[in-house]
Amino acid sequence: MIKPRGISIKVSKITLYACIAIGISLFYRPAISSSDPIERTKQIALFAKETIALSYNLTQVYFLQQSPELQKYKKALQTLKNPFPPAGETYKKLNSDPKDPFLVSIGTSMSQTKITENITHPTFLSKLLYKKALSQKNPTKWLKDRWGYVVRATSNITCKDCKKTVSLGSLEQDNPLVNSILKNIHHHGTKTLAMSECPFCSSNNITQEAQQHPTFGEQDQQALIQQLQHLGVFNQCATHSMPAYRISGELADILTNTGEIDAQKLKNQATFAQKLGHPLYFFHHYANPQCKPHLFEKNEDIAWFANICAEFIKGCPGLTHVCPISQLIAFGLQVSRQKMLPPFSCNITKEQFLQNIVDAQVQASKEMKKVNPTLKVLVSHQWKPMKPSHSFGDPRHALESAICNIADQIYNQSFVQLMKDKQDSFDGIALSVYPALYFDLTTPQGNNCSGVLDPEAALETIVKIHQAFPTKEIHIVETGCNSNDTEIKKKFVDMTLYVCQLSREMGIPVKSCYFWGHTNAPYFEWNKTPETSFFGPFESLDVNSINDYGIYLQDLFKQN
Repeated sequence: MIKPRGISIKVSKITLYACIAIGISLFYRPAISSSDPIERTKQIALFAKETIALSYNLTQVYFLQQSPELQKYKKALQTLKNPFPPAGETYKKLNSDPKDPFLVSIGTSMSQTKITENITHPTFLSKLLYKKALSQKNPTKWLKDRWGYVVRATSNITCKDCKKTVSLGSLEQDNPLVNSILKNIHHHGTKTLAMSECPFCSSNNITQEAQQHPTFGEQDQQALIQQLQHLGVFNQCATHSMPAYRISGELADILTNTGEIDAQKLKNQATFAQKLGHPLYFFHHYANPQCKPHLFEKNEDIAWFANICAEFIKGCPGLTHVCPISQLIAFGLQVSRQKMLPPFSCNITKEQFLQNIVDAQVQASKEMKKVNPTLKVLVSHQWKPMKPSHSFGDPRHALESAICNIADQIYNQSFVQLMKDKQDSFDGIALSVYPALYFDLTTPQGNNCSGVLDPEAALETIVKIHQAFPTKEIHIVETGCNSNDTEIKKKFVDMTLYVCQLSREMGIPVKSCYFWGHTNAPYFEWNKTPETSFFGPFESLDVNSINDYGIYLQDLFKQN
């Protein structure tokens, strides 16, 4: 039988892709040379796994090239090369169908607007950093890598001899004083981080200032609500069906020191949530409560967390959209592998830790829906496109492409694999959208705080998550531009809303977009020093501190 020519071409191309994948893997994978038969078997298995994954992805690329969906995607990418329409114009188009309105708002995490009884609390953090640093071979370097936390945990000192005051928050990380401070910052008497001598004159005749622990009381809550009213987020038609604000709460704000629900604390949080118009609520956002610093490391934590979430729903019956855990994969990997988040260690394997987090998300959804069957539960992920830094034809491109594929498997595809069989447990995706991660050979470049506009990555993020979960609605719960340049901030809003419009025109159910964050000061990005974050439309909790970016959003909401 003679095969149709089209099928022969497909088979040939698939074979070619497989050969390319094997070639890349063979060329760049370290030699399998271990004399230990068990280790050698592991290396061969890992090599085979990477080769199969790369072959599969290259084959998928070919098949996608034939699909109408990809043609629409390519057309949308081409459209992004043109100047973005003004946000107000795009906003009108996004809300042209009253049956399918689109919501735009802002959001923040409470641990970034106040000090709470979690493991990023300065007093707790100071003891934790001290204890962990002592176990490091190079404690100075280890602390410097966590400079933002050191700043948060260490009080100012005043030298009685040279009369100088040292505030860590005023020092850049590359300041020569930083190394000398870190070398003498261990304070063995109190077992907390503290400067033991003046970095200017080396005198130990110093006084330690009392550490300030800002709180977030009723006046602050009212100020935040007044700012939202001033922006006009509550005036949108979409608020009839979607939350007008996104907020990440803190488990510590509703718990006792022993881990039980505090009835009065829960009531206070419920009252605040009601005043916020029943926001899109996250229960866990990167910071564990002090009563459980190693949360999700034990199997019993899964049921404990799920029950806490259910109790919160009982106490806040008006909530319509919730997300148990912010960015399951990002949180899990940072704790288990990079150890860049408190408690800076993990006592179980990365695989088991991630599985426990996923199980906690699923169990929390089940328990909450017992309380409120109509509740919409979202699952959170920051889909990070991985891109080679060098273009096709450059000899470095092949290696970077292989590295990008492996990084995508570890970060994005692992999320898909963990959640694909659990789709009955959630109603939508809480998606974080930030610039792509570019690899210069094996070194990743860029981060969420870069302030870079990357429209192609934004569109790819939405398209990829839709391909993975085509029946789920998408809420962009976090995206932002860390820049002090007003024009860049305005262009970022134009870009983001335009990407949302293009996605909806492709049939992707993008329902909302919450820009990050709320205020620039007081503000704390994890492991970032103060006054290095410029995401917010307000400079403080004063309604009059609205900046030009905030006014641009304000004008947008007047389009309703």
